Amino acid sequence: QLMSILTNNFYQKLEDNPSKCLTAMSDTEVLFENMIKYTSHTFASLFNSFQVLKCDFREKLNKICEDTLGRARLILILTINEIISLAHDPNIKIVPSDIILIQNLISSSESLRETETWVPICLPGISNEGYLQLYCKFDELGIGICFLTENMDPKYFMEFQEQNNKIGDILMGESLNDKIVALIPNKINEDNIDINDDE
Repeated sequence: QLMSILTNNFYQKLEDNPSKCLTAMSDTEVLFENMIKYTSHTFASLFNSFQVLKCDFREKLNKICEDTLGRARLILILTINEIISLAHDPNIKIVPSDIILIQNLISSSESLRETETWVPICLPGISNEGYLQLYCKFDELGIGICFLTENMDPKYFMEFQEQNNKIGDILMGESLNDKIVALIPNKINEDNIDINDDE
């Protein structure tokens, strides 16, 4: 299951040396640990799917994302644990494993959640070449807005920064961020329940 959501490059390395211990790969250890936790607690991954936070204002959130898509191939509103809303270019097909990879990357990297970032990312389902760029910014409530693009030029960072501010203003103006936060605590508490080895 882990292999199915790895990039081809990493998969090839493991094929070449199958005896390699995954936990010995220090630069990916946190990614693997989080992925194991996700697949252990979320049955959606077994059905080639991903979970979205249940809320009664999703249509409004989706409309906000669709209206601010701009040059982005994909927009995500999310928290460290949950996908809140998603909109994408109609010319691309959403592959669940790509969304899980983005979610796992963000949950595994504290710096992505603490600072406004512009990082390269490989999502095989969207681009076989692997040349994609991810703009990501989280607010003080822990709600993040991410834009995925094939435009590598740093000038687009400013464009996505403006789009991020626009979405943030709408969420705040309509108190949607407070509604999102109100739905999150119970889920976080559930995820933090210790599960023994027998289970």
